Amino acid sequence: ALGNDFLGFIQRTDKIRDLITEMKGQDSGNPLAKKGAEAWLKAAEEARQWFNTKGGEIGHLDDWGFPQHHSQERVAKAGVEAWVADVFPALKLDKYVDLAGNRMTEAQVKDLLRNAWWSIATNGANKIEPGKARGHGARANRHAEERQIHFKDAEAVLGYWTKYGEKTFPDILVGHMEQMAKDIAFLEHFGPNPDGTFRVLRDEAEQAAKLAEPTRIDGIEKELARLDTLYDFAAGRTKPVANRSVAGAFDVLRNLNVAGKLGSAFWASFYGDKVMLEAMGRVNKLPMWQSWFNEVRLLNPFNAAERRQLQRQSLMLDYMTSAMYRFGDDLGRSAWTGKMSNAVMKVSGMSAINEWRRGAFGLTMMDSIGHEVAAKTWAEVGKQDIHLLNTFGITEADWNIWKLAKLEDYGHGNSTMLTPESIARIPDEALAQLGIADPAQARREAVVKYLGALHSESHNAIIEPGWKERAMMV
Repeated sequence: ALGNDFLGFIQRTDKIRDLITEMKGQDSGNPLAKKGAEAWLKAAEEARQWFNTKGGEIGHLDDWGFPQHHSQERVAKAGVEAWVADVFPALKLDKYVDLAGNRMTEAQVKDLLRNAWWSIATNGANKIEPGKARGHGARANRHAEERQIHFKDAEAVLGYWTKYGEKTFPDILVGHMEQMAKDIAFLEHFGPNPDGTFRVLRDEAEQAAKLAEPTRIDGIEKELARLDTLYDFAAGRTKPVANRSVAGAFDVLRNLNVAGKLGSAFWASFYGDKVMLEAMGRVNKLPMWQSWFNEVRLLNPFNAAERRQLQRQSLMLDYMTSAMYRFGDDLGRSAWTGKMSNAVMKVSGMSAINEWRRGAFGLTMMDSIGHEVAAKTWAEVGKQDIHLLNTFGITEADWNIWKLAKLEDYGHGNSTMLTPESIARIPDEALAQLGIADPAQARREAVVKYLGALHSESHNAIIEPGWKERAMMV
């Protein structure tokens, strides 16, 4: 719905406007924008419900289209009265009612906005109670904050973001889904209060390590500091920027280095990454000739249909995401140097070749796993393969669910494809025969674990920085 104008290098604002209009429940007259909005709202609603099933609490808003976005710096610099004067005319006033259901007066709405300004401009410092212990709170309560700014239409949203935003529209959408994914994962693995669970586990490990080796206290402290940094990065809590000017300068410097120096990195990637790709293929026992055939086919620039088919199975999405950041009329302040570096990587073909090779690896792996699932019971699977599956949390119960999926034929020798969609289409009756009480949850878990294995192995085949390296750089 965002279009692919000028070979995907330019973003037209009218297409963003149409998409926002449809997301806000209004008719734009653009059928593709309508489909795009439906796809986004369906995915966002599924994330909300999934978060709530894990113990979270996000209420449903009828007119919610996408997350609110504000630049703390820009809002603070405007001042409370100027900000209120800009925002009030853009509001959908019939959304503002008191506890008795009566429409709020203009003065009441403006008082509400003044309170909102203080929260945005101070990053919530107005809510601090001196002397009271504070932290991030239970993750289950996140995303449940009152969302009290209701814009009346797409023009109002665009006007606000242009003046008081600092992110592009793709930044806002992708960032929301990434944060929801992280929060769901933390609730699943650490419970409703992940920070508390982590602290207990960390303290137990610290005590055991120091009691076992009292002479290594300094080294253990350094390991704990690295662990804390990694946990905060994984949780999406990075330290705030101390100096925006210095941060901006280094951001520009990094982007210029990418644009100026990595244009020829395509050749290093084309030949160098091939070695690791082959090694991971052998580790996973993928058929060599089939793997090469899939790779050559997907590297064909004119084979867009098959690549799109794999993107629908959640492969090669990094390339799709990066393709959304384009030149055009800015919403917020996405630096032109960042777009320039992204454009250089796109023109050079490095981003494409890495993702297409990952796609070929994932395609071959889906076919190989499908062949094994169809032919073998869990007891017949080799010990080495079971060990690999166990590292991704995949158990005999998951394997038995996979066996119920109807394998797909993608052609070109990929005739036993176990795809995420084929797992998602397993009927409730078949799962009930396995004694599964919640078929929807079972299907979701089976898909998530399957994609986890595919993504992890394909990102090992074409190496990129992991979370430890990214946390260190941040």
